[in-house]
Amino acid sequence: FWFHMPAFFLISGYLTKQWSFSKSKLIKFFVPYLCYSIVFYLLFSPEPLYKNIVRTLYGGRLNTLAYSYPYWFINAFALVNLGFGTILSKSLKLSKEITIDYASILFLISYILIHTPLFSILPYPLPMSMDCAFGAYIYYYTGYKLKSVDIMNIKKFWIILIIPVLFIYLNNCLDWNYRINMKDITYNSLLLDLLVPCSFIYLLYVFSLL
Repeated sequence: FWFHMPAFFLISGYLTKQWSFSKSKLIKFFVPYLCYSIVFYLLFSPEPLYKNIVRTLYGGRLNTLAYSYPYWFINAFALVNLGFGTILSKSLKLSKEITIDYASILFLISYILIHTPLFSILPYPLPMSMDCAFGAYIYYYTGYKLKSVDIMNIKKFWIILIIPVLFIYLNNCLDWNYRINMKDITYNSLLLDLLVPCSFIYLLYVFSLL
């Protein structure tokens, strides 16, 4: 899980526009979610109907059945996407010269929070992937901020292409056994949890251009 789920959120953030929360956008996310849930149950019927209804309404990491894994990131994506445009428009004015936007503050809070054992000690996962949404926000926000970076200029950022190769070599030779798993909220390194996914995604981007 080194980069494919972070890539999903980072690319989504890169392509997003600023907007505020609305009922129509809420429907846009949750109608497909409910449709998927109904089709899933009709095809597989993995448990009694009332249990499946509760599981679907609760959402998030509670869904650990054989074919229910999409639930968690659909929920997390909806929460992050629906709230992102609204929070972008808010800022904290510290003085006449210094203004900090709430989106950046939430980024720092989220990054610190996912690297604490808070979510692992909770008796149950939070509903609708509220816990996973903190990690999702990290990569969504990062993708959004990359809009202001000239990532098309590969000659300028060629050094990033070396990082994935170097990381794989060091991970094997030094037996780091580095792991990251957004669904299980497994984040083990303040540096690598951002560096590794972003460098692999950039490598993927360059391959796509080629």
